Amino acid sequence: AETSGKNALVITGAADIDLAIADLVRSAFGHAGQKCSAASLGIVTAAVYDDSAFMRRLAEAVRSVRVGPATDP
Repeated sequence: AETSGKNALVITGAADIDLAIADLVRSAFGHAGQKCSAASLGIVTAAVYDDSAFMRRLAEAVRSVRVGPATDP
């Protein structure tokens, strides 16, 4: 279905959290976020959201994204 670029990744307690974080970060920031299928929404269940380790690991993954000119890999 066409979602007008508002694609979501749903993360539940049954998810492999490390894989979910990697997929969310890759989808949200890959191609500079300009790909029409980029995830712009991360939907997490309360149990996952309330897990401080999840939030810490997600923040670390986002901070690890390298930002800069494409000509400087």
